[in-house]
Amino acid sequence: MCFNSMQASLESCAASEDLKKDMKRIRSEFEVERERFERALPVYARRTDILDAIANNQVKILDAV
Repeated sequence: MCFNSMQASLESCAASEDLKKDMKRIRSEFEVERERFERALPVYARRTDILDAIANNQVKILDAV
C-alpha cells in the first residue's frame, strides 16, 4: 500500500461508522508495508550481528560500505 492509498483510507474513515475496525485494518496494512521496507534495507541482513555486537560491547563502530 502506498502513502497516497493510506491517506485516502484515513480520509474515508472520517465518514465511517465503524472507525475502530477501519483503524485496525489500516494499522495491519501499515505493519505489512513497514516489515517489507525493513526487510528491503541492506543492513537488515546483518541485524542480528549488529544487535549482538551492541549487547556484548561497550563501543561498536559501524561502517557503511
